Amino acid sequence: MEIDYVIKEELWRSIAVFFFAFLGIGYIIIERNIDVNILAIFVLALIVTGIHFLIKVWYRKRK
Repeated sequence: MEIDYVIKEELWRSIAVFFFAFLGIGYIIIERNIDVNILAIFVLALIVTGIHFLIKVWYRKRK
């Protein structure tokens, strides 16, 4: 797979998405008093970031 400018831009944006997803998921888990491992927060944030990345790349390549 060739890495073009669209993928590079979305990879850089994914850093911010991961940060906010991590904070948001952590906040929800703390507020709802859900007992989970800290690793689960990282995994969930990565899943959210991955889905966001794939949707954004698909949308931008479609244009």
